[in-house]
Amino acid sequence: MGLDNQDRVIIALDFGTTYSGVAYCFCNPSSKPEVRPIIDWVGLEGRTQPKVPTAILYDPRDSRNFKWGGQLTWRDDHVQGVKLLLDPKQTRPSYLPSSSANREKRRLPKDVVDVVADFMKAMYEHALEQIASKVPRDYLDLCEKSFVLTVPAVWSDKAKEKTIQAAKKAGVYPVTLVKEPEAAALYTFMTQERALTTGDCFVVCDAGGGTVDLISYEVVSTEPTLDLAELVPGKGNMSGSLGLNKRFAEAVRDLIGDEEWLRLKDLSAWALAERQFDQEIKTSFSGDLGDDFIINFPGARLEDNADEGLERDSWFMSGQYLKSRIEDENPDIQVIQPEDAWAAIVKGAALSRLSYTNVVATKATRHYGVRSWSTYEPAVDKGRPTAINPVTGRLRTEKMTWYIIMGETLRRDRDERYPFHRHIPKAYSENDLRLRSELLMSETQVQPQHPTEDVKLNCTLVTDLTTVDRSRFKEVVGCDGREWLKVQYDLVISTKEASMKFWLEFDGKEAGSVLAQYA
Repeated sequence: MGLDNQDRVIIALDFGTTYSGVAYCFCNPSSKPEVRPIIDWVGLEGRTQPKVPTAILYDPRDSRNFKWGGQLTWRDDHVQGVKLLLDPKQTRPSYLPSSSANREKRRLPKDVVDVVADFMKAMYEHALEQIASKVPRDYLDLCEKSFVLTVPAVWSDKAKEKTIQAAKKAGVYPVTLVKEPEAAALYTFMTQERALTTGDCFVVCDAGGGTVDLISYEVVSTEPTLDLAELVPGKGNMSGSLGLNKRFAEAVRDLIGDEEWLRLKDLSAWALAERQFDQEIKTSFSGDLGDDFIINFPGARLEDNADEGLERDSWFMSGQYLKSRIEDENPDIQVIQPEDAWAAIVKGAALSRLSYTNVVATKATRHYGVRSWSTYEPAVDKGRPTAINPVTGRLRTEKMTWYIIMGETLRRDRDERYPFHRHIPKAYSENDLRLRSELLMSETQVQPQHPTEDVKLNCTLVTDLTTVDRSRFKEVVGCDGREWLKVQYDLVISTKEASMKFWLEFDGKEAGSVLAQYA
């Protein structure tokens, strides 16, 4: 994306499961853009870091008031992993303790989207204050603001839509979504000292607090810009470091028993021990199972047993340890951990709105299509329900028409167009011009020919044709003598960003509107 003549500021938000950050970049014709993270946070005075805890605690008497981020202390009880509640149907690894999204939601005084919006707004407004301390406030107010928000690669389309809703409520809008590992890749490649050549391939691992994503890229061009393309569909799951904290809690519970655990978990001793594990022990683990770590439970009055301890081979992880394990398993492949890796995603998100490094093509991670009435073919449709087409009089059955195939290359410089046609009564009402179509999806290796249990509803596309010129409708007569209007148009799907966008075109010109209502 090229720069325009108007000064603008790119503001990127990385709303994470355990920590969140903001970075910004001023763009004007007279200077080279420089991405800067926010490093000073409310409640963390005296410390500088590119992220703040993703934590929010509401006043029980008035949910309009809350503490957030560094304002919370270890004494404050709050719901962990609010971000994950945006996509509660994500598959969790079997080794993680069971979790109830509904139970966690009941602990919140508001809808999850509103809670996320409150946190985003607080983070954004604080970031504006920090940016305004670096440049004249009048200049900042005059700059056009361009917002970018990161999302996990494995996020469902519904979760992406909820993220956009939260951003809009927070005043962070209009916003562009970028996949977290894509942002990490853009930052990593921009900071590489070694020369990159066309054909170089990389696998990016984004191991975060809630999710772990893997995406592979190939360098397709180095001049005039560095252009990357996904090699295969990205993979990921809910196996981030927050899961290690939950396993640690399970290990403590198994060690001391349910009765002692019910008493311990409400004490400050547990909050301090959990904090020690999260911020000190977990991050310092180097892979040596012979190392002993002492975890303190001050004032808990737990019975001491020198012969008992916690098995630690399944609940430790650090960035350096992960890097060394990958190197051991792949000795012939260079493993790079970029400098300032903690801020890589938020910095890369800001870079995504510049033109120096671009992801020009991605891979579809699932099949997308619609079911529609098609002419019955005995060879392939035997046993399927049938009906008579009232316009043509032919026998028909429902089949799948897949528009996007899993693994298909989706070029970002090209929108995908798919022809649709509908028949509406000649003596139509406005309601006849408001059509509903189901966009379906499947994650099977081979796309099903018919609607089956492997085909799930992605969203309902509500198409409004009330503003379309009636001359675009063609009059036809059905086999029953009734008069119909045939409406032909293209459904256009844009995959330029992490979230899909939809609109209608008649003869190549945009008309009407499409609203996506996610299941």
